[in-house]
Amino acid sequence: MRQPLSRELSNMLERSRDRQLRLAVTGLSQAGKTAFLTSLVNQLRHAGVEAQLDL
Repeated sequence: MRQPLSRELSNMLERSRDRQLRLAVTGLSQAGKTAFLTSLVNQLRHAGVEAQLDL
């Protein structure tokens, strides 16, 4: 059952204000999980709010 449009818009606005991100990284040992997370955190800390990260 669909929610009314006003409720959907309200939910979308609320989600857009949420600045929390949960990320799970899985993989075999010695696969580079720590290096990946370290690099990601470094890029996020040094990028501006509106900056786009290279993919």
